[in-house]
Amino acid sequence: MFTQLAPTLWTLTHPLHLGPVCMDHTMTVALLPDEQLWIHSPVAYSPALAQALTALGKPTHFVAPSIYHDLYWREWFAAYPQAQFYAVAGVREEHPELPFTHVLDQTAPSDWNDAFAQVPVGGMPKLNEIAFLHRESNTAIITDLVFNYAEDPGFNFATRCTLKIFGTYNRYCGVSRLLRTCFADKRAVRRAVDEIVAWNFSGMVVGHGRAITANGSEALREAYAFLKA
Repeated sequence: MFTQLAPTLWTLTHPLHLGPVCMDHTMTVALLPDEQLWIHSPVAYSPALAQALTALGKPTHFVAPSIYHDLYWREWFAAYPQAQFYAVAGVREEHPELPFTHVLDQTAPSDWNDAFAQVPVGGMPKLNEIAFLHRESNTAIITDLVFNYAEDPGFNFATRCTLKIFGTYNRYCGVSRLLRTCFADKRAVRRAVDEIVAWNFSGMVVGHGRAITANGSEALREAYAFLKA
């Protein structure tokens, strides 16, 4: 079920249906010490997925990395009431019915600060995305900062049209026009991107599209070359 990117890092991609548009949504899972699992932006819950996670470790830390990635949380809360649920600032206000236990900031929680670095992307209060670096594999994990649809995997007409409007259709590591409309402070976005690029990572998992397996830091730098300091 999972794609293994490194000895302690996996991804799983599921379809994401938004009306007639069908893209994809990637969740990321990392194994921490004591067999604990760190789960980033989970896809829709299912018993089969829960069983596959149990085969990897103990689901312990769930991460909502953006205000936008909020579709499936109710089922995960119900399935893992003893887990810790972390969200970026703004998620609790958008969804007061969801009992997130922690709000993320620029400092990684002690439970995973040896395994991950993290950078909040300032200047986009509609998203408040946080980017992560999996230290062991030197892999960045991001959500909406870029899409990576360098090839059409068989999108339907509505999806192709939508991605063309976004400027991310058949484009390697592209910043969507929709995301650009969320830039409230371009200098703050630029500073955050520069901080992420400075990780000098090789791989990059994206929320939508294929993971980048080499030269990820350079790909992100080039994607944001339009945004001046």
